[in-house]
Amino acid sequence: MRMATRAFIVGCCLMAGQAHAGAGGSLAPPDSWDEMQQLEYNIGLLAAGLNLCRRYSLSGELRALSKLSPYGQRGYRAAGAYDDINSAACGGMVKSARQVLGDKKPLQQYLKAKYACNDGKCIER
Repeated sequence: MRMATRAFIVGCCLMAGQAHAGAGGSLAPPDSWDEMQQLEYNIGLLAAGLNLCRRYSLSGELRALSKLSPYGQRGYRAAGAYDDINSAACGGMVKSARQVLGDKKPLQQYLKAKYACNDGKCIER
């Protein structure tokens, strides 16, 4: 899962950088979060970005993963600050999403074991 994780984070950082100019602030997760917390946040951010790119199926799969984590939910909500992504960025986001979804099962198991989520609220187990 580590190779896909790193590739995914790079893809999300590119998206966050482009959104930064339009939103007036950084969408990147805080540096103080560990690698998995940042990954969870970026899954939510990527899910929202793919929705804007009209890649609804990929967005839905990532959105389901993001709902399993408080950090994923924060990433999804953070993307609400912008509403435009250039089409070139969409291709990179699709590639990143497919890499993450290649590791969907172990990621899903990890998130379900780490958090208990109900009605949009998650607590760490």
